[in-house]
Amino acid sequence: MSDRDFVNKFLVLATINKPELSPSYQKPLREIKSLGVALPPLKYKYNPKKRVHKDASSNNDKVKLTLKSVRPPKLSLEHEFNVEETVLQVKEFIKEQEDTIKQLGQLKLLVKGKVLHDSTLLVDLPVKTENVLINVMVSKPVAEDEKDPEEISVTTPPPQKKQEIEVPWSVIKQVLVDTYPTSEEAANVFQRLQKGYDLTK
Repeated sequence: MSDRDFVNKFLVLATINKPELSPSYQKPLREIKSLGVALPPLKYKYNPKKRVHKDASSNNDKVKLTLKSVRPPKLSLEHEFNVEETVLQVKEFIKEQEDTIKQLGQLKLLVKGKVLHDSTLLVDLPVKTENVLINVMVSKPVAEDEKDPEEISVTTPPPQKKQEIEVPWSVIKQVLVDTYPTSEEAANVFQRLQKGYDLTK
């Protein structure tokens, strides 16, 4: 693209319309009629029977767990837990009972081949029986100098600076002087072009 073509396109784009709003424009709150697009309601139905009330005095607020590991280090534990306790609390119990387990991260609890998340409540276990069998998998402890892959922070390169385009202002000014009948009009348009360019940086 030649300098003359660039100047002509720049002039056309820059002088089509004046900016309608100033950079410091703020819309009054009373004129705002909506805060965005309304989101559809969640397709979730609450089941009040799914949770056992904490203040219930019946025997249903306890669940007996049989915790077994068939691979070394083998373990077999039985204990009654409150149904409002979590899988993480069960792991803490196992760690207290077994000296060979040094870290909670070594433990993985499974019911019917399904891994249980730490935040799962025992009332939500997929097995609804008085005595629930939970398979325990024990892995090797992670050394302190070894980091979890999820904890490794990804280093992103610093953002590169935009390479500024050198605008041929002297050429633009000369084109304006040749285009407009008076030097005052040319100077006025030239100032507007420079101001508009500075605002778009």
